[in-house]
Amino acid sequence: MKKMDIKTRIFAMLFAMMPVVVSSCDEGGTLYQFSEGEVAATFQSSSLKFNNISGPDSDGIPVPLYRGNTKGDAVVEVEITGGEGAFVPSATSYNFKDGENVAYINFAYDYDALSAKPQTITIKIARDEDCAWNGEPSTSFTITRQLTWEFVGEGKYYSDFWGESWIQELYKAAEGDFYMLKGCWYAGTDFTFFCDGTDAVWYASATGYNYGSYGPVAFDVISESVVDSEGATVLRIDCGYILPEYGGYSLYTGYEFFIFPDGFTF
Repeated sequence: MKKMDIKTRIFAMLFAMMPVVVSSCDEGGTLYQFSEGEVAATFQSSSLKFNNISGPDSDGIPVPLYRGNTKGDAVVEVEITGGEGAFVPSATSYNFKDGENVAYINFAYDYDALSAKPQTITIKIARDEDCAWNGEPSTSFTITRQLTWEFVGEGKYYSDFWGESWIQELYKAAEGDFYMLKGCWYAGTDFTFFCDGTDAVWYASATGYNYGSYGPVAFDVISESVVDSEGATVLRIDCGYILPEYGGYSLYTGYEFFIFPDGFTF
């Protein structure tokens, strides 16, 4: 695959946005005035990660919500989905006191109920009018527990990005069907995935590789599948290779393959 001239593409993309940026300044220095009762709430990010959370003595996971208008008390109702059976939110609303610009909902959890597979919880602002016009109306956070890794054996990895293959160590969590490819692309960056022989979920995002001066490359997963090929079990990842620091700019798409060690069974 031929790599794109990303510098030219990004410059053109920024140039196309210039009229929008200029037009946003037409009112010339007028400060925005909040209307009575306006909250202008926003989450910090559309996604968060809490990796390797500790044992049952933990105080839980606090998730913040911010607001632009800090005058008066305010209550922002939210809808929470995911984490049933393991996580208990401290409230179903964010409660701001006068002068506060941030409030929290704390998620207590039953450590023994956590599986090896990461869990995702989504929080969404219930009323559109409570959200800032340019804010994040929801956030999804993924939680993984501390796992005990055991060496399984050596398989073979192939990457379209590099156009080559190599011998790759495979580790399995003692707590369930969760796997790690240790230092797969680069030392210090491990790829993790769930697989039970039929279904698969690829959790790797960061690759550990920097694309020149443009920053880190990450996976944007399109689909995962488990296939049999000449008697071997193969995990296939259909993905895009993106630059998160450029708004998820896509370099191109391709495949990542991992062939499980000979004789491996789920």
